Amino acid sequence: MKTIILSDVNSKWESVIPYGLRVGRAFESEVDVVYIIDKRMQQGTYNAQSDSQSIAPGGNTLSQDEIIQREWNRANLLLDKLLSSEASRLNFPLKVNRVVKENGIVDELQSFANDNPEYIFIASAEPDNYIFESKNDIISVLNETRITTLLVPPRLKYKDIEHVLLPVDLNEKEDTGVLRDLKFFFERFKPLINAASVTDQKNYSNAETVGGAWKKTAEDYFVDTSIKINTLEGNNFTDSIIDFAEKNTPDLIIVQQGVGNFSKENIVSLLNDLKIPVLLYYGKK
Repeated sequence: MKTIILSDVNSKWESVIPYGLRVGRAFESEVDVVYIIDKRMQQGTYNAQSDSQSIAPGGNTLSQDEIIQREWNRANLLLDKLLSSEASRLNFPLKVNRVVKENGIVDELQSFANDNPEYIFIASAEPDNYIFESKNDIISVLNETRITTLLVPPRLKYKDIEHVLLPVDLNEKEDTGVLRDLKFFFERFKPLINAASVTDQKNYSNAETVGGAWKKTAEDYFVDTSIKINTLEGNNFTDSIIDFAEKNTPDLIIVQQGVGNFSKENIVSLLNDLKIPVLLYYGKK
């Protein structure tokens, strides 16, 4: 088991690395803090920032290799400063690896996932304007890599997960794959799992029946975890889930890709409206 945190030290927002370190402490796992230097972000188009990065003191233009090396050195300095300050606050013998890689973001994320079959991947829910330019950009990369990721809002203080909102689709089938794949997560926190399905009036009775079967299967997995099933009547899945979340204030919402027709824009709405961690779950490859 490994906790992998995508560095956001270039962001104007407060870093989510301290949050991720505490997730690692909760799982007693090894932690990789990953800073990715993407060559595409260090060359090419002219703007004020890229121009200032490519000119050395004295006005000499840096080569591509020199630009990468300077970014490498800067990354190590930034991570050293942040990780050193957090080490004393953790009060726990956590093994933290500082990893600086030169690669494309998609290739590097897939490489980490392939090398670590059991992992929890953590990233900021806000773009850093370094690797990601927008929330849509973040979701696009995650959709391409299909890496299950915990997206954390900046400035959020860590606390153990006690209440999980799990949107499910009970109109067509009973699917508990997310429970199997994330069993390690649920067993660590033993949260209340508030499963919520959205259906129209015509299919409401059938959804309740399927929901009862889903709950029984879920309870067979987790003896120490409380599970509730909620059948919501509505025509818009995302709006109904957001409304339910605002009323019930969960600590975490798990979005299963392929369930409830969550589009990229829908997920961005969740991040904007709820201001809580969102775990994007893609299933096992």
